[in-house]
Amino acid sequence: MKILLVSDAHRTAGAEFYLYSLAKGLKQRGYRVKLLCPDRKEWNELAGKMAIDNLDVNVLPLKSRHDFGRFYFLAFLYLPQIIKLKRKIQQLNPDILHINTAVVEDGQTIIIAGRLARVKNLINTFHTGQFIPYTIKGVRIRLIDSFRKIVVRKVISFIKAIIAVSFSTAYEINQKYGVPKEKFKIIYNGIEVSKFNLGYDKQSFRNKVGLDENGFLVTCVSNLHLHKGLNYLLAAIPDVLKEFSDVHFLFVGDGEQRVKLLEQSRSLGIDKNVVFIGKSNNVPSILGASDIFVLPSLWEGFPLVILEAMAAGLPIVATRVGGIPEMITSGEEGFLVDPCNSNALFSAIKKILNDSELAKKMGIQAKLRARNFSVNHMVEKTCELYESMSNIS
Repeated sequence: MKILLVSDAHRTAGAEFYLYSLAKGLKQRGYRVKLLCPDRKEWNELAGKMAIDNLDVNVLPLKSRHDFGRFYFLAFLYLPQIIKLKRKIQQLNPDILHINTAVVEDGQTIIIAGRLARVKNLINTFHTGQFIPYTIKGVRIRLIDSFRKIVVRKVISFIKAIIAVSFSTAYEINQKYGVPKEKFKIIYNGIEVSKFNLGYDKQSFRNKVGLDENGFLVTCVSNLHLHKGLNYLLAAIPDVLKEFSDVHFLFVGDGEQRVKLLEQSRSLGIDKNVVFIGKSNNVPSILGASDIFVLPSLWEGFPLVILEAMAAGLPIVATRVGGIPEMITSGEEGFLVDPCNSNALFSAIKKILNDSELAKKMGIQAKLRARNFSVNHMVEKTCELYESMSNIS
């Protein structure tokens, strides 16, 4: 069976690494897999990883929804890209065209091109059902929002099945866009669990951030984007340091909020205990050197980084958004708090720092639960969907 995996994302994050993991898993199981990705510098690193694994990667100069600015809701009208994609899809001639998008309104030109190319089996994985109202100078334009939802329902009608990475994602898409429930198949994201359980040298990394073996390291691995809520975590740190002077906070990742977050750290007088190291290819060892993992997002789909921190045996502090409550039971693998609440973040971090036995217990429970979200399970469930579609096409 020939599978074509496609993305038009303007940058790479968890959703795109899902695509990479899925492609590797499918190839290992004997599927003929090809990838079609945007020809843009933001994809260079991930495309390089794909090449190392001998994956068949094709590139096209694709525009994403974000490239259309204010008129992103009209991306489906971009005929030059649709024609270009149609020709490429016909050339690759897949049995299944599997589109991967972070949000529901991405990938419209791919879906339409797949329809025009007469691919019988179109699948789309959606990582979040987030709907952001359209505004001009702070005023919501409801007519455009209604139009956006009509477009989504029409374009998605061309798809045979939707993979939602959590029940929360499926519910959001159904409620906010009116996409029928029958379209959805819930397949949780997965990680290579063993990769985060290798007994990394804790102290060697801590030395790099000036932390001795008796200090605490609280880590956040996240793109530095506004919706990640990192400003709320920074605002909680002064209260933490009043009670625990030997705590360092490590931020791993980059993004457009970097300068603002650095300024906030300096203005709060916490910059001696806060370290921003940018992107890293060494996340497993960083998590292995940490004591607590925090992700204060305002919205999420099913963040792989939380699964990675769980597999590394860390107690988790995260917000009660998206699919996160499907990963973590508050009080067992960590604590869940409401978004935009610095006091709640402080309180949860304090409880873990105050009780080493609780931290240990939560870390053990997190590691055990992470086994339920393996990349092997994710790939197997996706293969089952492929086979079922092939049998009825």
